[in-house]
Amino acid sequence: MRHLDRLRVGDTVTVVETATAHFTYVVVRSLPQTSAHDGTVVAPGPYSSLHPASRLKGRGYYITLTTCTPEFTFRYRMVVWGRLTAAEPH
Repeated sequence: MRHLDRLRVGDTVTVVETATAHFTYVVVRSLPQTSAHDGTVVAPGPYSSLHPASRLKGRGYYITLTTCTPEFTFRYRMVVWGRLTAAEPH
């Protein structure tokens, strides 16, 4: 997660692999900085309670990636959200 800040809207997130399928996500939104206590960023319909404009619109399946920011600190969190674009069974 060290280079999470390099992801941009439209980037494909590395395929997530489970025992039964491969899942591909595309980055749809990012939040460069929010409080470490902003737990809604991992809600089923993810958004930031501190940054309401960050709410994802529309139904879908999402992945939420978070990391600490600035690098090597734990003061804030950076968040990147991706929307599922493909699910392929093994």
